[in-house]
Amino acid sequence: MEMEDGLDSSRRARAASYSAARHVEVLAAIIGEARLRDALRQTPA
Repeated sequence: MEMEDGLDSSRRARAASYSAARHVEVLAAIIGEARLRDALRQTPA
């Protein structure tokens, strides 16, 4: 989440270093991790 916060701050500041592609990659990873955690929680032990 810290990476996403930094990227979002760069986006809001319209920084030249901001990469939309990198931001999408980080968001996709966050979503994937959340789905994996949810799936593992729902799997019977």
